Amino acid sequence: MQHAGNHQPTPGGLLLPVSATLKGRVRWQVLDERGLPEVPRSPSGFALAPAEGVEQPNLITDLGLDQIAAFDCFGTSPDSSATWRRYLAVGTGSTVPANGDTTLAAEVQRANSSGSFSSGTTTYELDTDDNVWRATSLVTRIVTMTEDRNLAEFGLSPASSAAVGIRELLRDSEGDPITVSLLNGKTLRVDHTLTIELPAPVAGTPATINVNQYDAGNNLVGSTPYDVVHGGYVRNSANEERLARLFGVWNPAPNHSYSSPQNCFHDSSPAAYSRTTSNSGSAASTPVQETYVSGSRQRIKRATFAAGTAVGPIYGFRFRINTEAQNAWDAGWRVVFSSPASYVKANTDTLRVGIVSTWARAA
Repeated sequence: MQHAGNHQPTPGGLLLPVSATLKGRVRWQVLDERGLPEVPRSPSGFALAPAEGVEQPNLITDLGLDQIAAFDCFGTSPDSSATWRRYLAVGTGSTVPANGDTTLAAEVQRANSSGSFSSGTTTYELDTDDNVWRATSLVTRIVTMTEDRNLAEFGLSPASSAAVGIRELLRDSEGDPITVSLLNGKTLRVDHTLTIELPAPVAGTPATINVNQYDAGNNLVGSTPYDVVHGGYVRNSANEERLARLFGVWNPAPNHSYSSPQNCFHDSSPAAYSRTTSNSGSAASTPVQETYVSGSRQRIKRATFAAGTAVGPIYGFRFRINTEAQNAWDAGWRVVFSSPASYVKANTDTLRVGIVSTWARAA
């Protein structure tokens, strides 16, 4: 955070972290020409797994982590170009998946289809046992063979070629790689579940930030530490989906400063949500999103409150989703000054605040 007299401060300012973890899980299954489950078999005819299918882990590649910044990881429609897991690709290669993979080892076919099945669904919750905000997103994709195939690998991609963000070998129930024989007209079905979690401590996350003061030449002349508490908020349990949208696209939306103390963190009981929705006395600023840097796994947005705006005591600020039709004020990420209890913005001060959303593979 910075403030300055009668000029724009240098780039920088307060950046509050919003750190998420991602984990994927797969269930694959073979369908016959009628679309009914059948026992998967090896090229020599041996049964490999039950007709109900096999659940196994997957690898989100480095490219897949980068794609999070450009595609909707909660999108389920195979028809939308914004969907991260739009295409299912299948191949015959047996190379062990690696973080640096961008393609299958030997792709033979791909399709953006869920056939007669539901494309998928996403659910959201506040887990007060583990103290996390959780989004769970399932997509179903199928590829129907156009000729006899011996498949050993598959992947998910937002594009019609290459660009594989999730790659894995077909495995049996013991986790061992296998080759599955699919005759022309038979189908491989893959159900992929992505779980994303954000920390949700009962009392929020404490942090100490500095308010830096610069002179007219943008030289640092003083720094004052402020204790803050920050975290996600929803007005009630019906609005948990709206908070999840905030990190689902890693694109924090417009924020507001507000001039009265507000309760913003969850109680240990879901029924005890307490939220303030009044924006009385607030000032708004549309944040500027910085260009994503490949490999950084983070997205930064900063907002500037210029001289003459948001003047007076500021008790905190919040980022929220930006579609009013979705009742944007019902959910977001909120920061509260705790000691001192407020930052007093002078008429000549420029205030810069920001949020940095980061994501990584779950351990």
